[in-house]
Amino acid sequence: MGGEEPHSEALSLRSRWEQISAACQVLIEWRAHFLIRVGRVSHSAESPDTQIRSLATAVSAALSQASTGHTPYRTGHTPSTASQEVQQGEESQIPTKLYAKQGRRVPLASSSTRDDLGKMQRVTKAHMAPPMMMTGMGMAPFFKMTVFEQEHFQGRCQEFTAECCNIQDCGFDNIRSVRVESGAWVGFEHHDFQGQQFVLERGEYPHWDAYSGNLSYHVERMMSFRPIYCASHQSSRMMIFEKENFLGRSVELCDDYPSLQAMGWCNNEVGSMHVQCGAFVCYQYPGYRGQQYIMECERHSGDYQHWRNWGSHCQTPQIQSIRRIQH
Repeated sequence: MGGEEPHSEALSLRSRWEQISAACQVLIEWRAHFLIRVGRVSHSAESPDTQIRSLATAVSAALSQASTGHTPYRTGHTPSTASQEVQQGEESQIPTKLYAKQGRRVPLASSSTRDDLGKMQRVTKAHMAPPMMMTGMGMAPFFKMTVFEQEHFQGRCQEFTAECCNIQDCGFDNIRSVRVESGAWVGFEHHDFQGQQFVLERGEYPHWDAYSGNLSYHVERMMSFRPIYCASHQSSRMMIFEKENFLGRSVELCDDYPSLQAMGWCNNEVGSMHVQCGAFVCYQYPGYRGQQYIMECERHSGDYQHWRNWGSHCQTPQIQSIRRIQH
């Protein structure tokens, strides 16, 4: 009986290392697939295939030791060079940021990790098609909006299912009322999508202050508009950063926040933003008041490194409330 115990222990160790070998193989193959997917060049001199073979060699040596009853990596044992390289290479790929779901402050991610996330999201976005809706006549555009030349839906009107960079090209002097039948849109004070921004969700806007809200100055013009294709109320997520260029404290947002300060944000300004998915409208003041800034994952690849990227009308980094855009 005493002679069988070392043999049994060796079999147990061998089985354990076989499981570890299989798990390591899966992890390294997943990493190779991930690097190919995001188009990133590995910092290691070895290719993923070479790293897999190196790991297999290291595990094979460990299995040989296990079969003879010797436990590898005991106190005082130094792992092989190949194993060290694989371990160091894999540890450098581990994300350092924990995303907060309810507005908790979290440490800033490394720039390489954040670049990887952005590249992977951009690959996904490249295959996204504009949303469509099913009607009795078949497939029709999901975006539909009717604009009127006079308030309360009076005067000349025209229906749109795509962007308009200058309403004067359609014979209108100005837009004074809007009816959004489907989709989410953003209107602009001036032509070519410049000036104050107005989020336009499904509903009726009988006069200018119905869509412009409580702005810092009187605006009665809307000369251009476009759909917000990426708007998704159920799956919107973004990161806000304390400083420009994604530096300082950061928080992940995935809900509506009538007051950032009330949920624990550090001050009344935001230095930069990264929209991971969906679209948000940010407001200058609490309670969704003041100037509006539309943030979309499809604009600037979701990266707003500086408050001047928020729009041509932006004069300050002050943002105190944020909400998801409904489509």
